[in-house]
Amino acid sequence: MIIDALEKTIQIKIVYYGPALSGKTTSLLALFNHFGKQKDVKSIESTVQRTLFFDYGTISFQNEKWKLKLHIYSTTGQDFYVVTRPITLQAIDGSFNQNTAEQSFTFRVDNTQLKAALLAPEYNVLQGRTIHIKINANKNLESAKVDFLSCTYDCCRESSYTNVYECFIPIDVELPAREYTLTASLADAVGNEVSLVGKATIEACSFKKHATIHIESQKLEDEKEVSIGGTALEDAIEQLVAQSPPHKLWAGTFDIPVDVQRISTEFGEVRTTPEKGKYMHKAVDIVNHPKSVVWAAEGGRVVIKDRYLMTGNTVVIDHGMGVQTVYSHLEDFADIDVGDTLKKGNPIGKLGKTGYATGYHLHWELRVNNMAVDPIQWTNKNF
Repeated sequence: MIIDALEKTIQIKIVYYGPALSGKTTSLLALFNHFGKQKDVKSIESTVQRTLFFDYGTISFQNEKWKLKLHIYSTTGQDFYVVTRPITLQAIDGSFNQNTAEQSFTFRVDNTQLKAALLAPEYNVLQGRTIHIKINANKNLESAKVDFLSCTYDCCRESSYTNVYECFIPIDVELPAREYTLTASLADAVGNEVSLVGKATIEACSFKKHATIHIESQKLEDEKEVSIGGTALEDAIEQLVAQSPPHKLWAGTFDIPVDVQRISTEFGEVRTTPEKGKYMHKAVDIVNHPKSVVWAAEGGRVVIKDRYLMTGNTVVIDHGMGVQTVYSHLEDFADIDVGDTLKKGNPIGKLGKTGYATGYHLHWELRVNNMAVDPIQWTNKNF
């Protein structure tokens, strides 16, 4: 719309978008015929990788002071079904200086019905694992979330080349084994909404029992002199997960971050220690030669690099979407700093026994929204 106060003219552009054979041209001709302007309608038909029909014309109205011009268009083409268009409003006042003002914004046109489907309507997963949900949509989504057990999980596009959306739902090791319902809520840019309902069956997992672990009291005293105690690590991770990017910083499957000689403690094994009592080990302990290289399991950003009483030299990498990996008991750190962006395979340190450890090993965790899950599942190419 253009308002010219000096010339006392208002010009408005009106565009009818829609699919072929929807009656746009018929309606436009009827409108011009009503005002006796049917001869003023012009049409263009061209082919530029697609057929494009374009009708347009102008209807003018005049009173004692102002003139109104309506520029009316109708158009059909594949790039008009879902499109973002700019609008610029210009105004000129009637003063001697002809002061002007201009404001630009965009509007969204979307004539495509929103359709979507869960690629797998049923999921079977063990306690302590992750449900990997994929949703196929027929266009880009403005919002995609999945509700499960009173928690809401955000979805992100699998890549910029597809309309497949992913969601990662962590399953607690103590969640009762039975069938649950999950609901996906989707919305496009113009507010169309779709809800999808799926089923998740949680299967019981038999976790092993581990012998009692003893750490020499002198080692613990020495660690207290050089480490951060208390709940500092857990508190930091809880704050950082809220700042995790809403998109993936990785692509593909995760890699076990050290050469494996053997796995000394599997995820979920039940342990007993004098300091922590009886508890589940929510990580994987990997044994290899002392001071072996430890690398990033996938791409991400370093968010923690410090020494803590229980975990020793520790690195935490944020991979986006609330996914974090934790690397503990490192002998020392590689040349990395908090804030650095790493690729899969970049070194982060060397395998050690700092902190609450009886021997050289890597304590490797993977958390989704700060809930620890089995990281080995994430290394499976079929995950």
